[in-house]
Amino acid sequence: MPASEIIYSNMKELVERQQYVFDTLWNKSIPAEEKITEIEEGITSPNLEVIQNLQEAAKRSWELARNAKEEVFAMVATANAFRRQEIQILEEKVKKLEKEKSDSERL
Repeated sequence: MPASEIIYSNMKELVERQQYVFDTLWNKSIPAEEKITEIEEGITSPNLEVIQNLQEAAKRSWELARNAKEEVFAMVATANAFRRQEIQILEEKVKKLEKEKSDSERL
């Protein structure tokens, strides 16, 4: 890299931001050899995402579960959160059954 393309700064805020970006990219990186092997062998990497919003997390996990072709692993923070999701599933199933019953009665 030519010296004319190097950025130098002693501004603490700028240095901290750049360090944060670098650290984030470094920590999420995958060694080239490993990625090449995955591509050559058709191995799919697991996808890990942390969703802070409870409603969004519940919505996305149920969408994934409904559309899964192989396997989905979803983790919740507490037993109460798990119970809330179980209740939500039951409520969805009841609504679906009520709609099906209503639709069949119209026929």
